[in-house]
Amino acid sequence: IEFGSRLDLSNGMVLRSFVSAGLSLRSNDTWKGYAGFNGDFSRQRFAMNAALDQTAARVSAGLQLFRNEAIDVRLQYDGEYGSETIKHGATASFSYRF
Repeated sequence: IEFGSRLDLSNGMVLRSFVSAGLSLRSNDTWKGYAGFNGDFSRQRFAMNAALDQTAARVSAGLQLFRNEAIDVRLQYDGEYGSETIKHGATASFSYRF
């Protein structure tokens, strides 16, 4: 689900803000992988395990400032919240099309 607003600025630019929320459902509650070191002639591998949430809430919030189709500036936060893990992420981007 996403909610947002749009504000037309006097200089021809548009400011858009948004928040979104959702739910992630997974069939597994663990991740398992195998790894080794490059250059290790013994070829020893080791296992890695990570706990995963079968259910996690996902949220995002952001701002986008753009003008026509030429300039686009974005700032965004993304988070995932579960009983085993919490993840945070941020994105900033600038685009100029000519």
